[in-house]
Amino acid sequence: MKVFLLLYRVPNPSRCGIAITNEKGLIVDFEDNPKVPRSNWAFTGLMIASPQVLDFVPQRLPADISFDVLPSLVGNMMAYPIEDYVLDIGTSFNYEKAQRTWPGLDHAAFASANHSRTAFLAFGETA
Repeated sequence: MKVFLLLYRVPNPSRCGIAITNEKGLIVDFEDNPKVPRSNWAFTGLMIASPQVLDFVPQRLPADISFDVLPSLVGNMMAYPIEDYVLDIGTSFNYEKAQRTWPGLDHAAFASANHSRTAFLAFGETA
């Protein structure tokens, strides 16, 4: 089975799913929201894997990838670090920051468009 987790560096790793790797990039531990992070490499939410990875998803609902799946795959996952622009847009602050800072966005055109706060609520944040 092949599993690659796409990772990026974060300034506050205690708020993320964190991968701990060895010198070859093998993920040797995975912690979700660790109080004392041992790494600042966070899981982007992107994974490249063979179909066998689905065998690790529990039958019960709800199932959470960070709590239920990734810890079971420790020792069988490789890190794929991303050094390009990555930003978690799970908060309205980061969503607005992404609109201002993403290198592929025409910022002037976006700023002139009429965007309401409803767009932020679509990501699950409560008002």
